[in-house]
Amino acid sequence: MTNAQTGHPEYFDGHKLDRKGKMLQASCALPLMFPAIQIHGVPYYDGGIADPIPVRKSIREGNEKNLIVLTRPKEYRKELSRSTKATAKILGRKYPRLPELLLNRHLRYNETVKFCERQEKAGKAVILRPDHPIESLEKDIDILQQTYDMGYRAAKENIQKIKELF
Repeated sequence: MTNAQTGHPEYFDGHKLDRKGKMLQASCALPLMFPAIQIHGVPYYDGGIADPIPVRKSIREGNEKNLIVLTRPKEYRKELSRSTKATAKILGRKYPRLPELLLNRHLRYNETVKFCERQEKAGKAVILRPDHPIESLEKDIDILQQTYDMGYRAAKENIQKIKELF
């Protein structure tokens, strides 16, 4: 999750979920769409703001090989949008550390995707990604099922590469 006060990513232990599901709420709290989620008095937003693909965290923890699941197709590259600029301006009033993160998020994301691809070429990762973008705010049950099925098929199609990796 992204600590809204410091702008740093924080990684909570998912095995110790809180009863009210605050960690889950914070992990997907998109700025302006959701309020910051308070955990022990600290405001948090979606972790993708500070660390869009936490593969480097995994490597720092000693995982030399990683299965990386992305939600965007291979050709996708994130761009700075007008809505992100507006969000940065609005959030900056309350959380001065967030604007820079938001305004550079596309650069971090794109660089991290390149890093993941280098890891895959070096035999240190397998990347699973969809054929088409997955909408993060999708609510249609049929589309969500199709998305799940697409991920399941991708895993099955790559099972040999995954087995060889580990």
